[in-house]
Amino acid sequence: MDLAQWRRHIDYVVDTEGQWVGLLDENGWPLLDFPAVVNVQAPETRMAASSVEVTADVSAGGGRRLLDELVADGLGKQEPNARLTPAVGAARFICLIRQAGERIVARVVHTVVSGDASPVTMAVHGTDLTEGLAWWPCPSAPQHWRNAQFSDWTTDASYLPYRKTRSLAKVQFATDTLATTKRGTARDLIRDVIQDAFDTVNAARGWSSDPHAYVDYGQTGRDTTPEVLIRLDDSYVWDTVAATALQSGVTIQVDLWWPGDAPVRVRSGALRAWPHPVQIVKVRSSS
Repeated sequence: MDLAQWRRHIDYVVDTEGQWVGLLDENGWPLLDFPAVVNVQAPETRMAASSVEVTADVSAGGGRRLLDELVADGLGKQEPNARLTPAVGAARFICLIRQAGERIVARVVHTVVSGDASPVTMAVHGTDLTEGLAWWPCPSAPQHWRNAQFSDWTTDASYLPYRKTRSLAKVQFATDTLATTKRGTARDLIRDVIQDAFDTVNAARGWSSDPHAYVDYGQTGRDTTPEVLIRLDDSYVWDTVAATALQSGVTIQVDLWWPGDAPVRVRSGALRAWPHPVQIVKVRSSS
């Protein structure tokens, strides 16, 4: 099915059954329906990184395909507690839709399969898209990242060997606290810090022509959140902004945008739509 067909199918399932639970591929496109969902645990409100768990009966029907996607040879490794964690292969995402236009999406991190002679139930565990901010760098000196030159490294700078070759670039970190401290009202400042991090890393890696995520600047009007200071210390985005957001009454949520959704207002003020799924970071004040 193409996305238009999937959307009609999903809308029908939501209307008749109250929710749709499916598996998405690494690019956010629908792959399959979860068969015979037994239980779903997902946050009702999303203000921070959280977990999602879906338990499904895989003993019949579409269970085989779900097993092939998440537990097939080469796609997982089994730990002593029977938990299977992805070893190789493309990412997969759980998608939960309970009303049109609102998707809870979580990256699959491990599965638990149970059954005596053959798999009967599978519990699929994931972390929602906000978790992606926890591993995206937040550079303190973006001007020194934009022309980064990547090359293959077999050792670190002290010549300690890596187990696998890594693609690395030398970049400069800022050391002047005053130069790396940003001031502004919380909502608008957090938006800009996150978008700056996206822009800088995308430029360094050569991804600027097709970024995976954008900040939504759609909540317009004067920002009445408190004035705050955010220090950029080359940690990750979530570590940089989370405490300030919590203290200032600002929520951060990452949603998956699909073609056909309403356009998103980006930092330039333009309304954007894309031909493929895109992650959208929503920074909102309660007032």
